Amino acid sequence: MEILENSVYFIFYGSIFWTLCEKIQRDIPGFCTKLGCPLCSAIGSILSKITSRYVLIDECVIISRERKIETIYRLI
Repeated sequence: MEILENSVYFIFYGSIFWTLCEKIQRDIPGFCTKLGCPLCSAIGSILSKITSRYVLIDECVIISRERKIETIYRLI
């Protein structure tokens, strides 16, 4: 996790949700940045609760060969 001025950058390695996130992103493009997969949504909810700010998912990238999910959240 890296915290920038108004953004939070998360990298998830080997998550149990990795295959689900990959399937959602492949079958429903753009879904992850609108509502988020279960993992990204849960982290967004936690960030919102901790910071008392609204949270948007700016970007969600899945790198299959590394089983890695990179997500950038924007704090409003």
